[in-house]
Amino acid sequence: MPTITGNIAEIATAFIAALGFFFAILELHRSTRNQRAQFLLDTTHRYFGDEDVRKLYYELDYRTIVIEFKEGEPKNIYRKKEPPHPFIPSEVERHLDALLYTLDTIGRVFELGTLTSQEAKIFSFQARRALSYPSVEEYVQWITRERARFGGEAPAFRSAYVLAELVGPVTVDQRLPEWFEVAKRSERESGREKEEKSGRESN
Repeated sequence: MPTITGNIAEIATAFIAALGFFFAILELHRSTRNQRAQFLLDTTHRYFGDEDVRKLYYELDYRTIVIEFKEGEPKNIYRKKEPPHPFIPSEVERHLDALLYTLDTIGRVFELGTLTSQEAKIFSFQARRALSYPSVEEYVQWITRERARFGGEAPAFRSAYVLAELVGPVTVDQRLPEWFEVAKRSERESGREKEEKSGRESN
């Protein structure tokens, strides 16, 4: 028969093992929590600390920039009270990529379970606002087609949409800003005037 001393020793050993396992779980939880906190700090600094990317976000949010597409390809950038210029290559292309890739990365980290939905929602509003702008929607569609052509992951920026939809569905408002409509109207009128002038000179 096992002795009382032996039973006590076994119980003590099991208790110590359980206690060790409990503290290991606590340490793992603390470590994971610290890693999440560090990730949030680093991402927040990266996202809010890049002045150029933040400037572009506000231009999208306040609709003071439009990316014009022709036959599904990004062609020109229009800014309020500025003449248009080519999208490729441009600083807008680089900054828009940086914005979307950052939001997509945060979405992926959330999908992996490293961030809670409450933590991820810090960035969800910005993701939803950016992705609901027509120029961004067209850009994402263009990138998706380009990736499909060259064997990349498609659809593009899927995890950014997951992040955005934590606070509601992404609904794109297809209405273009009034200032852009005015600029395009002015372009057409200017083009007609040039054609008329050219026609008179040729006669």
